[in-house]
Amino acid sequence: MKKFNIPRFIFFLVLVNGLIISCVNRQKECNDVIPKMESVKSDPTIVFNLIDCLHESNKKVISLASITFQQNKNKKTLQLLLDIKKDQQKIDSDLKKLTEKNLIIIPKLDSPLPNLDSLKAKKSYSYLLKTLQSEIKNQIIILDNLEKSSENVGFKTFSKRSKTILLTNKKELEKTLNT
Repeated sequence: MKKFNIPRFIFFLVLVNGLIISCVNRQKECNDVIPKMESVKSDPTIVFNLIDCLHESNKKVISLASITFQQNKNKKTLQLLLDIKKDQQKIDSDLKKLTEKNLIIIPKLDSPLPNLDSLKAKKSYSYLLKTLQSEIKNQIIILDNLEKSSENVGFKTFSKRSKTILLTNKKELEKTLNT
């Protein structure tokens, strides 16, 4: 009886070894068939805080340009304010498209913009223009920082393009304030 059990045991060991070898070979075949998941190279980092600051500043400039437009009677300045508002709306639109493309959500402003209605007094016109100019300067700084800190090509080109538009508007505002 013992002879009978030893061959069974040997048969059982050979069967188990054969199954293990078969499983290992099958595993190798499966690994060759299954596409390997490589680490996805994510788009380089983007400074989300700068995007949020740019969005908020953009909204302020649009509001300031609208209020200043209502107080002005000079055709040249009116045209400049319209151009600034149109440029800011274009920048805002481009920013939204770019953030949607990169799956970035720009949060809605938690707190509303400061109450700019109090600035509608007749004496506040030059103050509004100076505030508008300083807000545009802030945007230029934000865009410059965004261009330097982001490795995303879309944000780099957006920053360069927007910065040239804002620099032109800033120079025009300076001319208007100096006259």
